[in-house]
Amino acid sequence: MITEMANLQEPLWLKEYRKRNLFVLDKKPLKKSQYYDVNALDSFLTIQKNKKKFNFPKGLESENIRVINWEQALREIPHELRFILEKEEPPKTQYEAFVNANFNAGFIVITKRDSLFKDIINYEIENTQDSIIKNIIIIRENIEGLKLLETINAGVKFMNETIFLMQNSRAIFCRIFNLDSTSLINLQTLIEKDSVLKTGNAFLNGNFISARITNSLIGQGSSLEQLDFSFLNSKQFYNVDLKTIHKASDAYSYSELKTVLNEESKNLFDGMIKILPNGQKANALLKTHSLLLSRDASTNNIPSLEIEADDVKATHSATSSNLDEDQLFYLESRCINKEEARHTIIKGFLESIIYRLPEEYSEYMIEALNKKLEAT
Repeated sequence: MITEMANLQEPLWLKEYRKRNLFVLDKKPLKKSQYYDVNALDSFLTIQKNKKKFNFPKGLESENIRVINWEQALREIPHELRFILEKEEPPKTQYEAFVNANFNAGFIVITKRDSLFKDIINYEIENTQDSIIKNIIIIRENIEGLKLLETINAGVKFMNETIFLMQNSRAIFCRIFNLDSTSLINLQTLIEKDSVLKTGNAFLNGNFISARITNSLIGQGSSLEQLDFSFLNSKQFYNVDLKTIHKASDAYSYSELKTVLNEESKNLFDGMIKILPNGQKANALLKTHSLLLSRDASTNNIPSLEIEADDVKATHSATSSNLDEDQLFYLESRCINKEEARHTIIKGFLESIIYRLPEEYSEYMIEALNKKLEAT
């Protein structure tokens, strides 16, 4: 299946949504810094007139899952789409706003309510270099056992994706990023009452990747566990901006990111737990840890809390460490060559994240990590 939006007659509320994002785009809130050459990034924001058609991912549609394009969705579920877009957090940078203002492709996933899923559903997004993608994943009420694994491959330049988890549902949604050059990725989740989402992101390839992740716990008793890892080498630069917002009472969130940096790679992690006045009895934890394998690699981890409620439990932690030469020496003394010893330490550092995911996911994550290690 293919999807285009060139001739789509959009409703007024969607035009207003684009207009609000154009306003942010024009304001250019992200300024030049030691991390960003905004002039280079601004020149990256181009819209192809003769874009390629965007292919729907294969292997996603089933008896209990529909995959439709924006034209169908605006015809069939306009009120639901409007609700989701209005519940999204406003864009933080002009690059996120650019996608929301100009998206011209993407898909809507809709699960059938009261469904029970057994097997992991694995699909890929690729060949989208001339498309500006916005995807919406709608997981309806009373879903059990939904397990999605999304692989984003080379050629994806712009992608915004929002998961809407409706009441009393359980789902796992993980992604593997196999990008190639510069990519701007923005991910949002909206979690309603008594729903539980476990999510994980494996950031492995790509030269300059900016990823904003925003989790909104909008229903009482909602729960999120986020488990991310990255392995960077050469001159890779990753910026991960993570915000988890508690908007309702009795919500739980746990977010952890582990990063390994080699050669001249760099990462910037800006993480925040925000608890609004209605987020009483929140239980929130944010952790980030970096392992540097090279003197030329650098990491900057900035966790923070913003709390507007008085009955909460919220903590954060951040560490960075260098490769332990004693560990390396110990492994080499056991007849393990230096390269294998380094790989063992890297995998040991990251596997504490990977093996917190269900076994079906850990197999894919370990395979992706091994490919990156072999290419290093």
